[in-house]
Amino acid sequence: MTGRRNEDMRKILRKAAIPAILAVSIGLPAVFLRINGIRLSEPAMEQAETARNLGWGRGYVTAVTRPAVFAPARDFSRQPAYHQPPLTTLLLTLFFRVVGPFDRAAAGASFAFFWLAGLALAAGVKKYFGILPALFCGLFYFSNAQLLQATVAGSGVFAESLLLIAAVFLALRPGGRPIADLALGAVLGLGTLAAPTWWWLAGGLAFFRVVVKADAGGRASGWRGKAWPTAAWIAGGILIVNIPWWIFLAASGRGGAPGYLYPDYKMFTSLFPDSSWWRVLNPAGAPTLRQLALKWRDGSLAAYHNLLAVSGTFLAPFFWLALVIRFGTKSRARLRLLVAAVCLLLVLEYVIGARRPENLLLIIPWAVALGSAVFERYRRELASFRPTLALFATGALILLNLYPFVGALRFTRIETSPPLSRQLAILGRELPADAVIVSDQPGKVAWYGLRPAVWLPDRLEQLPGMAANHERPFYLFLTPGSREYPHHRRAGRTAWADVYHGSGESPYWETLGVEWIPGDRLLAEIAFPTP
Repeated sequence: MTGRRNEDMRKILRKAAIPAILAVSIGLPAVFLRINGIRLSEPAMEQAETARNLGWGRGYVTAVTRPAVFAPARDFSRQPAYHQPPLTTLLLTLFFRVVGPFDRAAAGASFAFFWLAGLALAAGVKKYFGILPALFCGLFYFSNAQLLQATVAGSGVFAESLLLIAAVFLALRPGGRPIADLALGAVLGLGTLAAPTWWWLAGGLAFFRVVVKADAGGRASGWRGKAWPTAAWIAGGILIVNIPWWIFLAASGRGGAPGYLYPDYKMFTSLFPDSSWWRVLNPAGAPTLRQLALKWRDGSLAAYHNLLAVSGTFLAPFFWLALVIRFGTKSRARLRLLVAAVCLLLVLEYVIGARRPENLLLIIPWAVALGSAVFERYRRELASFRPTLALFATGALILLNLYPFVGALRFTRIETSPPLSRQLAILGRELPADAVIVSDQPGKVAWYGLRPAVWLPDRLEQLPGMAANHERPFYLFLTPGSREYPHHRRAGRTAWADVYHGSGESPYWETLGVEWIPGDRLLAEIAFPTP
């Protein structure tokens, strides 16, 4: 009788699985978006501004200039945007061509890839572990507060997440024709056009695929005989995707090198605290081995604390358990091994590179997937002799994982000043047509104000060097965020908080013609002293 009841339950689950996942995948993000609204981040606006220029036919350019790549001879409104990986920018451009360039379109593109990645992940979990783990995976993924906050901020990480899910499952395919290896290479190539991190992931996933396929061929045909063709097809796929971008870079004077591969290893050291390498005019010097060791130590500690609850405090233990226990089948064991390798590569790049928060966001879907699978395994064992306790454990885990989602909802909004977007639109109309704005939020200035903007430099003393050989008027536009930078005071460094509050002993402070505009923002025309 019990067996018949279980079979009936499985049939119901099979019929309800797809509608349930679709309802959760649309309903929960819709509630989050409706209550919290769109809040594009500064990097998202900078990328959206480049995508808008590309859609308008201006080329792969941006009106946002970073001091590290500052070129005085260039037009401030058309600085080459080679520091931005092209894939997400191109995808956003296509999205803008369909619906138009505005905030909701940028967040909508992020949500579209978030949604597709979640469905692809649930489908993969269903294939490897069954229906109920897929349902848990869908619920925990689409209610994850960290991912949803990145979605409404317009993050481009979800296109990477979709590619990573596709690459993992392609790498796990048994045998097959060379076209499958070529497809894997193409996906990895697209990933390398999405973020520098993918050069690490491409190497790891390609190596895994080569080893798995060579081992599947048996000893009779020889490991090397199976490895080299697979490696060649994967490399061919990567090259096919990357060569057009490299040709474009070479034709534009970049020498064919990926323009976004800047020295990330220098950042987050005492030489260039945080990501201040971008904010230094003509950055020079290299960190010492001791400085690098301290950076790696701090980065590993930051990763350690973030990874403890990467998929939620109560689901995370099941994920870590999934990386060390046996799942019973060879395909599941390979999935576990590959996910562990991917997570390790993401953490290593986070520690050694520029500490992209997106690296840890890319781990969350896999933590949710494997954590859901392990939880269902133990829930099923518990249900075999304590059904009531298993039901209680399931309800408790669901409620505890939904709590951060509910806690992240902003039911009350208090606006004490006009929205910054409205201010910048007015600012863009009132300033001279040839004005250049130096700001701590240049992405917002370019996106909303339609004005050339320059990143706030590391030190106030660098402003004259940035304006050298220019007759265009420069304006300083500061928001409260400028008080948070720089985080580290050093000898010779002027804290921008002092400038914002109108204090400080900088020799250039008295040369600023100060004017206050609504919203407690400082707008000052910069009158540089003569040498």
